[in-house]
Amino acid sequence: MWTRQELKARAKIAFRQNYWKCVVVALILSLLGASTGGGNASRDAANMNNMPMTTSTTNGTDAYIVSETDQAFAEQYQDTMNYWVNELDQASAAEYPSVLARMISALMGGISIVVIGFALLFAIVLAIAIGVFVVNIFKIGGCQFFVKNAFEITPIGEILGGFRGDRYFSNAITMFLKDLREFLWGLLLIIPGIVKSYEYRMIPYLLAEYPELTPSEAFRLSREMMTGNKWNAFVLDLSFLGWDILGALTLGIVDVFWVAPYKHATNAELYLDLKKNVGLTGGFYPDPQGGAEASQDSWFNPMA
Repeated sequence: MWTRQELKARAKIAFRQNYWKCVVVALILSLLGASTGGGNASRDAANMNNMPMTTSTTNGTDAYIVSETDQAFAEQYQDTMNYWVNELDQASAAEYPSVLARMISALMGGISIVVIGFALLFAIVLAIAIGVFVVNIFKIGGCQFFVKNAFEITPIGEILGGFRGDRYFSNAITMFLKDLREFLWGLLLIIPGIVKSYEYRMIPYLLAEYPELTPSEAFRLSREMMTGNKWNAFVLDLSFLGWDILGALTLGIVDVFWVAPYKHATNAELYLDLKKNVGLTGGFYPDPQGGAEASQDSWFNPMA
């Protein structure tokens, strides 16, 4: 059974032997994490219950259904146009430029609201896409860097490991499902959301070391690895509270140059310890206890 003291002691050794590269990788991950965003699915679901009923009208052979909202908008639009037509009818030739300017200004005001709405929608979709196809892949690469760094001095380029190979889209989907499940569980209650975040904690590490995993296999293995370890992992996170406070007091300086890479290194050590519980071998490095031949025989095959 692992202990916090053992994990942190090994993490400090790995972190210190490759200090500046660990700092840079942790800083990149922190900056990317700060740029992520999300929507509000609960509010959207609630609004579905408040959608107006539709009314049906038939004109000859043409039948159409118009919602009350659309009908109200059409009536408002017709009233607006009638108003400006009357203004133009009553204006003299000398007043035409002024009336037209006011009409265009009013219509452009309505159009600008629509444009702003589409721009916000586009920004939200773009942020989600960046999170799914860029940020999450960098998270996998960050896990790859710190796991390898536990054994040897590792180059910064390992943070791009998630973008290599033919499993890019599969791993992006797995990470998206992870975030989606955590978000949906969090909508129910805070506690279930936290529990699920710990249950799925090992997924990016698994994808980093075993990119051939399918989503269902990654979720299953992470669940098995964290069974009986969620509370201890939570306490492990709490043990960094003092460092977090110190980082806040120094405006993030201590966090950048010590706390963040220290946490990443500790979490990598936690993963390396827990993966033994589910019989995972091979990966980046052969099982040191079984020798080369035994390691080859026990190489992890997720399809077996």
